Parts: sequence; C-alpha cells; structure tokens
Amino acid sequence: SSLIKKLEKVIFDGPKYKGRWVAVNISQQITTAYEDGKPVKVTLCSTGKGENETTLGVWKIYWRLPKQDMKGGNKASGDYYELKDVPYPQYFHDTGEALHGTYWHDDFGHKHSHGCVNLSTPMSEWFYGWAKIGTIVYVHK
Repeated sequence: SSLIKKLEKVIFDGPKYKGRWVAVNISQQITTAYEDGKPVKVTLCSTGKGENETTLGVWKIYWRLPKQDMKGGNKASGDYYELKDVPYPQYFHDTGEALHGTYWHDDFGHKHSHGCVNLSTPMSEWFYGWAKIGTIVYVHK
C-alpha cells in the first residue's frame, strides 16, 4: 500500500471572470485560484455531502475571519458539529457556506462537509491571503 495515490487529470475552467476568482469543482473535489484567466493554485478539497451538498452557482466572498468557532447540523439526525477555532473562514453563501481550513480530517478529494468547502489549513491560509471581500467563488459540477 502506498501513501501516494494517482488522481484524475485536473480539468481547468479557463478564463471565465476578470481578475482573481475561485472555482470549486464538485465532481473533481478541487478548488482552484485563478488570476487573469490562469490557474495560480489548485488543491484537493472536501465539499458538502448528501443533503448538504455545496450550493452550485456564482457567489462572492462577503465575510472573512482569521478563525471562528462553528456549530450546526442536528443532533437528532446525527450530523451535529461543534468546532473550535476553524481557520480562515471566507463566507460566500448566505446559508453559511465558506471556504475554510480543516483540522478534523485529512481526506481531501472526498465529500465530507455540511456544505462548506474544506481545505487543508495551509491552503486555506494561502486562499485567505490571496482573496478578499468580493472575490468570486464559482461552484460547479
């Protein structure tokens, strides 16, 4: 058994928007930063699963914090979560969906979240330094 696994070839989106924008590809479970139509950073991510699939569409980052406690879900249905100091949340959808760092799993490339886009903490820090309020987040299959 190897610690390295081969991934499918990444399919990039091409020049959709001007300036800096982020693409979240649900099918490939990758997040890509674009600048002037060119990919400048690409990473595996974990998006929403089951009934909590990450919402498709074109959004803009509207709120950002260096870290934040997060809780949600439902204890009765078994999807309750309470997480302290989630790193670098950047909210893009009014349902609470955000790009953010993830310290509670490292299974990126597979759906895991309650709707957010889970990134490794180092990647979320990079995206936090690179993006700003108003940066487009394009979520698609």
